[in-house]
Parts: sequence; structure tokens; C-alpha cells
Amino acid sequence: MPYVSECVSRTRRLFPKLVLILALVFPALAGGCAIVDDRVSFDLASQPVVYRDQWARRQPPVVHVQPAEAADSELTALFVPFRVTQPISDPELIGYSEARVVWQTWLNKRLFSIMEFDANHGPFRRDRAIALAREKGADVVIGGFVTYYYAGGSEADSQVALQVEVYDTASGQLIWSLGQSALMPARTVNDYIVFATETRSPSDPMYALTRVMAEDMGDILARWAKTVDGPRFEQEDGPKARPSRPSF
Repeated sequence: MPYVSECVSRTRRLFPKLVLILALVFPALAGGCAIVDDRVSFDLASQPVVYRDQWARRQPPVVHVQPAEAADSELTALFVPFRVTQPISDPELIGYSEARVVWQTWLNKRLFSIMEFDANHGPFRRDRAIALAREKGADVVIGGFVTYYYAGGSEADSQVALQVEVYDTASGQLIWSLGQSALMPARTVNDYIVFATETRSPSDPMYALTRVMAEDMGDILARWAKTVDGPRFEQEDGPKARPSRPSF
């Protein structure tokens, strides 16, 4: 019978897709409350696509200088915009944006009782930053360098490298120096005939890379700083409105 033959033929064509769908969906159902990062887009008339979120690839921070002992009291800190060391367009904007992401991340970790961000005194220069911190009465001053910055968008790899430094205001001594880089690969698509896989990057890969490095470095500093248990005081000195970084 032609109708039956057509149904059998269609079932045979769809069978590999049905098997794939069950293989992808069953672990999520069996896992109960488990979190599954993969997303599957499919219908019975087209090729199923498995979307995977792209994550930052990095090594742990490299600690070049660190204190011998933990802080014995809550500290106040002044944070200034980073200096970009590579030839690039809008270096001051990039240094400001990268430093502000680190500042905001460390605010959430409550590393200091007061942590002021001064947007008007960048890019970072050690002597000028220490003098400003003394004037403001901060215990430490935090600055650093963007040593590599490439925003590849969805068509190329994105990468950021940071060097963050913390100075004791009273003595002018370098007490922390940490470096780290992070990479987010470009979007990839793989076609396996019966299904395809595609990676998805965040809307702002550069922010995501900087945020994850700030978390890593902040975790190291948290073992030294006497973190704040009570209300956190935060300030931002300088212009509130800044031009947004273009997305590539």
C-alpha cells in the first residue's frame, strides 16, 4: 500500500533524530534538579541543533607579590582606572571599563570597608595613585594594567590579560601583584548530518572575561583581607556617565 510504505519510509528517516532527541533529553529528565547547560532546538521536520554556552578559558592567577601575613583589621581602599599598555583605540576608555568591572566584583565580595572608585585619576600611575590615596585617607590603593585586549565578537577569539597591583598607602610598598589572562573562543558550528552543535557567546564577551578574572583574584585577596560582615560602604568619585564600549 503506497500510504503505508510512505509512512514506513518517513519513520525510518526520522528515527535517528528521535534517538538523538531521547539521548539529549533523557539525562535532563533523569537528573531531577540537575542543571543542564546545553539547549536543544528541534522539530521533526528539520535538523536538531544543540546549543552550548561558551565559557572563559583561563589558568589560575599568577601571584607575583603577596603579604606575609593577613590583614588584622578592615581596610579602606581607593581604586583607580587601569593603564592599557598595548597600542589600541580608546585606551583610557578600555582601562576605565576594565577597572570598573574589577571594582564592582570586589565590592560584591566585601573585601574592604570603604572602596572608592575615582574615575578622574587614571590611567594608573603608581606615584600619583599613592599620593591621591594618602590625600583621601585610604589604607591601600588599587590599580593596574591591561596588558592585552582583543574583542573578537562572535567571529574571532576574544582575550583579555590584566595585571592588578595593590599598594600600602603609608609606606608606598607594593603588597599585592596578580596577573591573569582569559580567552573566549569564537562561535563554532559543527554539522554531524543527523544533528548539529553550535556554541553561543555572551552578549559582551569582554565583560564576561574580566568578571571571571576579577572573581578569581578577589578570592585570593579574600584570604588576606578582613572581609566586611556588616553593611558595605561604597563610593564612586568622578563622572557617572561614560561612553559605552562598542561591541564588535
